[in-house]
Amino acid sequence: MGTVKLLIISILAITLGSCNSDENINASTDTALLLSKKGAEYIMSNQHNPTLGKSVGTLKLSINDINPENIIVPPSLDAGGGYSHEKHKSNYLYAKNAGTLYTLTGEHKYFEIARQILLGYAKVYPSLPLHPQQKNQGPGKLFWQILNEEVALVHFVQAYDAIKNNLSNEDDLRIQNELLIPMVSFLKDDSERTFKKIHNHAMWGVAAVGMTALTLDNESWLNAALYGPEGDTTSGYFAIIDALFSPDGYYSEGPYYQRYALMPLVLFAQALEQNRPDIDVFSFKDSVILKSIETTFELSTCNGFFFPINDAIKSKTVQTPELGYALPLMYAYGGGNPKWLSAIASNGNCMLTDALIGIKSTGETYVRDSRFISDGPKGKVGGLGILRTDEECNGLTTVLKFGTHGMGHGHFDQLGVQLFVKGSPFISDYGASRFLNVPQKFGGRYLPENNTWANQTIAHNTLVIDGKSQYDGEDKSADRGSSHLLYSYFTDSVNAVAGIDSSAYKGAVTQRHNITLIVEDDPVYIDFLHVTSTTDHTYELPYYFEGQLIESSPVIAYNTQTLVPLGDKNGYQHLWDLGRSEQTKNTHHTWQKDDGFITLQSVAMNSFNSIRVATGSHDPENNLTAAQGIIARSVDMNEQAWFSVFQSHGSYDPIHEKTDKAYSNLTDLTMLRKNDGGFVLSFESDKYGYEFVLPSIYDQQALPSIIYKTKENE
Repeated sequence: MGTVKLLIISILAITLGSCNSDENINASTDTALLLSKKGAEYIMSNQHNPTLGKSVGTLKLSINDINPENIIVPPSLDAGGGYSHEKHKSNYLYAKNAGTLYTLTGEHKYFEIARQILLGYAKVYPSLPLHPQQKNQGPGKLFWQILNEEVALVHFVQAYDAIKNNLSNEDDLRIQNELLIPMVSFLKDDSERTFKKIHNHAMWGVAAVGMTALTLDNESWLNAALYGPEGDTTSGYFAIIDALFSPDGYYSEGPYYQRYALMPLVLFAQALEQNRPDIDVFSFKDSVILKSIETTFELSTCNGFFFPINDAIKSKTVQTPELGYALPLMYAYGGGNPKWLSAIASNGNCMLTDALIGIKSTGETYVRDSRFISDGPKGKVGGLGILRTDEECNGLTTVLKFGTHGMGHGHFDQLGVQLFVKGSPFISDYGASRFLNVPQKFGGRYLPENNTWANQTIAHNTLVIDGKSQYDGEDKSADRGSSHLLYSYFTDSVNAVAGIDSSAYKGAVTQRHNITLIVEDDPVYIDFLHVTSTTDHTYELPYYFEGQLIESSPVIAYNTQTLVPLGDKNGYQHLWDLGRSEQTKNTHHTWQKDDGFITLQSVAMNSFNSIRVATGSHDPENNLTAAQGIIARSVDMNEQAWFSVFQSHGSYDPIHEKTDKAYSNLTDLTMLRKNDGGFVLSFESDKYGYEFVLPSIYDQQALPSIIYKTKENE
């Protein structure tokens, strides 16, 4: 306790120096990292614009109660979520926000908040050891992992850039020599292994060092940040972008980490464009930085939740602060498309930079569309197929994942699917096993169950062979493997995408086709999976659902007295075996979901049974969140195919106690094999017959043929 008191006293004892004490100071020149005098004048004179007025007001509220004489820099003791961790985070945010407000208003109180925080950290940083709760992959000094240290410098240098012109010479040198330069040295030199990675941690590192280089006019640091310490382009900003972002702007670790990597990507890009336009950063890789912003926004449901792919925290939405920087940048440098104005409004965290100069007050509604997003540096390693039946939020959205593994944050889920109904998850992905920043749960770190359950193939909505995870659960093997696009097909009435994989399981070739369409006003999702192998195997196809299962055919015989785990490894040890159906080639399940119903009908090439499962087994620390599913299992065969049709139908009104169309009207599901290896899938509704002709995997240039006709005309 005594250590804390002494440290706080030392911070409060810092002299105010010879700063100007006037209420309004000439706060900025025309050169700045992100917000210049010109940009500040535009923002302050256009606060009638709802985006600008709200953002200025929100920024003022964020530090309204901060007293510069009571700044506390605590000893660095805690892991994620602990007191010192959260206090350091709030301090660097206060410093950056105060600097921005000083540039906007010239008010001395904001200058003093930023100054005192920077001086407080300059007082302690040079003597800090490595953090006592350090993580194995790279410790920081202020924080338990170097990633947070990099984020801190990104914020500190923005604060410094905003106030540097009005600092006393003594304070200026102290902040440079005792905070900024030591932090650059620690990140770039002492932690070179992380700085040279091709990874989101390195993206933050190069942005922090590069932005500091621009502010302090250090060309050597800038070159190291852009092209790597050796200048050989094997690391650094451009190497990271080239290796980790596909030509469509998809980041290989998935949407959760894409939005996190997006912030340093766009911050450094804007700083470069404003200070070093000769580098022409936005033209790199055919404008991939701008494409990454659009792709990030498209990787979300109609109500704004990011698709939970790989190590994802499922509650993350497009309101994330990272998009607060990126979306105005997209508007400013991406042609001023008015749809980005509604995207900025939906984000609600617009950051005040020069990207807002000339922004309009109103635009058009942003409409997410169906699309295929390529993966891999060259866009040749599969990707994501996103199908949407509705431009608003009344239909189905599906995601088919078959791209790169995602490095250390990847899951073993090639050809995995997700299904959302009116923006709400129905066939859902577990995401990460982690309680982010919750100190009671392993300090907010990834839990052991992230490896034993969440990463494993059985935890996903994709094929499992012989109870093993893809690539035998080895990240390095998965990073070398790849899936490929068979076709993508988008029309006004039907959307389809298909992928193929031959590397996840040795000797097995799996293809999966996803199709969406409207059948008599009801949205329908078709999921077709086909696997062949040279030897016999057990094949399992799970669907993990969110909703109340109300009917199954054949009936599932539930275990009502005792429960046992479904297996003893590869994630099976975490699943309770709740019950099983008899063997069949046809199944039917109906759920009541929110204000309607969803029916799944499946027909298979060979017999299978349905197994009802739920998480919870072998979970002594209660780390697993609830998940329930149905697994279709076939035993001892070298080939299997499932043709599954999901229909969203009917309505359920508990307030007025009304139910309508609780039963599906789709019948006669049929699957036929063609001579060339393709398939013909068909079903009927009340008025129409539908036929889907899927091409052979040996004809990868072919597209599916979709035919529907009225029954009366047959």
